[in-house]
Amino acid sequence: MIQLIELVPLALVIAVNPMPIMAVLLMLSTRGGVTRSVGFAAGWLLGVAFATTTFSYLSSFIPMGYDREPLVVIRVLPIVVGGALVAAGLFTWRRRSAAAERPKWTAGLDRLSVARSAGIAFAFATIKPKNVALTAAAGVIILDGHPPLITIVLLLVIFTLVASSTLIMPVLLHRFGSTRMRAFLDSARRWLTRAMPTITSSALVLLGSIVTVAGIMRW
Repeated sequence: MIQLIELVPLALVIAVNPMPIMAVLLMLSTRGGVTRSVGFAAGWLLGVAFATTTFSYLSSFIPMGYDREPLVVIRVLPIVVGGALVAAGLFTWRRRSAAAERPKWTAGLDRLSVARSAGIAFAFATIKPKNVALTAAAGVIILDGHPPLITIVLLLVIFTLVASSTLIMPVLLHRFGSTRMRAFLDSARRWLTRAMPTITSSALVLLGSIVTVAGIMRW
């Protein structure tokens, strides 16, 4: 289904955001961090689900064109979003040499309560401009053609799980994995701090290109 081809790259762009991944990995490295990281991952998942569901509902009010065909704006949106992601990736790549060390906002992560961790993640997932744009585009794509309710729910679940997978997996690996796996997660945290700009720019260019091509295929 063409919707999945467009939705999965959008979800992956959200998933590879280094900031929340770093937050979870840092929490896991602190005393009592597993509980906080669970709260953070749950808040992120709920935030993505809430934003995508909201935009899906709002997009249901977009009128159909003649002959029940989607309006041109719906067909153009994936191409515009994909192009914007590629441009953002190239811009990030050019500025990669100016990468910071560990972000200052991570300093107090070890003192957060579970509820506060969940609240911060929820707000980050729903308010961050890039996430707003991506979940809005996903909502429009999901409701494109006004599919059956079961299809809408399935697409929402897939999008939310993929977008949250990079936060859920480290928590599960740390909780149920071996000591070697925990050491790997700690190494991944240090590597992520150094390689954040390169990861972000490469992911944006690659996934933006996929979204753009999928949008062009609609025509």
